[in-house]
Amino acid sequence: MRLPIPGAERDHVFTLHTQADSDAIIARAEKAKTAVVLGSGFIGLEAAAALRSRELDVHVVSQDDLPLVKVLGPDFGRLIRDLHQEHGVTFHFGNSITEIGAEMVALKNGGEIAADLVILGVGVRPRVSLAEGAGIAVDHGILVNDRLETAIPGIYAAGDVASWPDPRTGDRQRIEHWVLAERHGQLVAENMLGADRPFLDVPFFWSAHYGTSIRYVGHAQGWDAIQTDGDIAAKNGAARYVRDGRTLAMAAVGRDLAALECEAALEAERG
Repeated sequence: MRLPIPGAERDHVFTLHTQADSDAIIARAEKAKTAVVLGSGFIGLEAAAALRSRELDVHVVSQDDLPLVKVLGPDFGRLIRDLHQEHGVTFHFGNSITEIGAEMVALKNGGEIAADLVILGVGVRPRVSLAEGAGIAVDHGILVNDRLETAIPGIYAAGDVASWPDPRTGDRQRIEHWVLAERHGQLVAENMLGADRPFLDVPFFWSAHYGTSIRYVGHAQGWDAIQTDGDIAAKNGAARYVRDGRTLAMAAVGRDLAALECEAALEAERG
């Protein structure tokens, strides 16, 4: 989905959804000098890091105050911000793009940034039109039960579009990560053949920023408290995301064993 920004149709403006998008961005980057990335989520930041490795000047525009703060909290947000700034990325927080010109972007705060490459790293949403047309219930994804089956018997959904209940909390979750999509597909195939098994795998992902890898296990859409251990800023710490006294997820840097132990504990709770 392209955001309704004047100038978003220009030929130096890209989204990053497919391999073809990636190839087009790489080709454009070979002759570009300055790139502006809209969004400080995983897509935007990974694009920013890739462009810095090609020695472009990179600016990231974000409405948030810190990158990934809604997913990882402020401590990891500051760590990720600092990592990117140390590698030359310039952030424009609390801001947005109001117009894209031939050689610049205009910002909501009245500023302008020179840009001969623009990446819109926001605005992703699941494609549910096929399910809707078939009369299948949707709500920010295709609604499925713990077997990943929709309310229509024999029709399943897997991967980024599937919204299924967390076996521990009952909260609906929809997770965009390729490992989870693979595991969803495997279970759906088994259940279509009569296995009748619930999906109990603990979600996980990792995110690398200039050689620093952040491990995340579980899933927390919200939390009452974040319990930290160690020194996250020094790349040796972990954060537990807790709600109602229960650990929902953990993020860790330099503490892979702690992440694995948390994953094992979450798996044990799921039976």
